[in-house]
Amino acid sequence: PREVGAQKPVDEMLRNLADGGDGGASCKVYVGNISWDAAWQEVKDHMRGVGADLDVLHADIMMDASGRSKGCAIVEYSSAEHAQRAINELNNTELMGRLIFVREDREGEDFLGRKSFAPQGAFNVAVRGGRAVLRVNGHGKARMHPYKRG
Repeated sequence: PREVGAQKPVDEMLRNLADGGDGGASCKVYVGNISWDAAWQEVKDHMRGVGADLDVLHADIMMDASGRSKGCAIVEYSSAEHAQRAINELNNTELMGRLIFVREDREGEDFLGRKSFAPQGAFNVAVRGGRAVLRVNGHGKARMHPYKRG
């Protein structure tokens, strides 16, 4: 289990970037309107479903820069089928006294559903001064992301 707000290793970030551009069915769902007091384990347990038969790989609560919950999470399932069942069965259910909503994760889209940053093609990463530098297709400025080995 990963700690809330833990940094992802660079290889996992790259794998997620590479997986995001295939256009296939997603294994990830976005869960909104969760309590700021919810821990990742509570979200993960709830997202296993009523019969606890949905295979949740991990649940990440989104945190702001100060470490406070943003009230939403990304939950990854072992298959797109389990993710779709979670959407169908757990949308508009109650978690810690709040009615949550569950939808397919649309990472790479803005709030209007338009495509935003969706890396395709070549990219490279280097770790400099404890920060991961990501450059996509050799264009634009390098994006700096905090990196902690762990």
